[in-house]
Amino acid sequence: MSVRGRIDFVFYHPDKRLELVDSILVGPSSSIVRSRRVEESGGDRFWRPTWTWPTDHKVVLSTFRLTTR
Repeated sequence: MSVRGRIDFVFYHPDKRLELVDSILVGPSSSIVRSRRVEESGGDRFWRPTWTWPTDHKVVLSTFRLTTR
């Protein structure tokens, strides 16, 4: 986790049919700190879009597996 920390969470109700497969941050692997771009120093995994990212916020993308029985 970066020095600035994260406040993004994905909450879901425990269910035997639902399994969290993966979560990753979407956005640039840098942030603006005191008007300067600073590369994140934590161990967070990023999916970096190939287009211009339009905000200073990141997105949490979570993948679930749903089993129907």
